[in-house]
Amino acid sequence: MTNLQKQVIKIQGTMPFTYNLEEDIRFQQGVEIGIKRGLKLAKERRIKLGEERGIKLGKEQGIKLGEEREQRTRIKKLLLKGFSQDQIVDWMEYEKKLVLEVQNKLQKS
Repeated sequence: MTNLQKQVIKIQGTMPFTYNLEEDIRFQQGVEIGIKRGLKLAKERRIKLGEERGIKLGKEQGIKLGEEREQRTRIKKLLLKGFSQDQIVDWMEYEKKLVLEVQNKLQKS
C-alpha cells in the first residue's frame, strides 16, 4: 500500500492538472478520525489532570483544616487558663475572628 501511495504522489507531480488533497473523501475521513481521537485523548488527559489537582487540593485543604483545628484547641486551652482574647491574638498571632469564635463557643457550652 505504501508503494502505491508513493507512486500516486510521483505520478500526481507529473500530471498537467493539480489535485486538491483536502477535498478528497479519504483525506476528510482521516481528518474526522483524527479529530475524534484528539478529543478523546484530550478528555482523558483533562480527567487525569482533574483527579491529580483534586488530590492535591484535598491534601492542602486537609492540612489547612488540621492546622485550624490545632489552633482552636490551643485557643480553647488558653481561654480556659484565663488569658484574654487580645493576649492570645497578640502572643499567638491568631486571627481575632477565630479567637472570638472559640470564645463564643466556650460561653455557649
